[in-house]
Amino acid sequence: MILNLELADILEKSEINYMVDRMTAIRERGGNPEGIEIKRFGESTAFYSKTMPWGLFNNVKGRISEDVIEDILDFYNERERNFEIQASPVR
Repeated sequence: MILNLELADILEKSEINYMVDRMTAIRERGGNPEGIEIKRFGESTAFYSKTMPWGLFNNVKGRISEDVIEDILDFYNERERNFEIQASPVR
C-alpha cells in the first residue's frame, strides 16, 4: 500500500477520533478529576489535561490554519501548560 494524501487524511482523522474517545472517557469520570478539555480550532483539535502534563494528553492534532494559531496559544497559555503540535508529514 502506498501512502497518499487521501489515506493520510483517513489515518489522521482516525487518530483524532481515537484521542477524542479516550479523553472523553477520562473526562467522564465523576467530577472530571483530570481536568480534561477538548476544543476544536478550525480543522484542528486541542487536547488538555490539568493533572497529566505530558505531551500525550496536551497536544494539537489536525490541520492548523494561520487564523487559529493565536487562539490555540491562548488556550494553553491560559492554562499554563506546554503542549505539542502533531503535524502530518504529508502536508
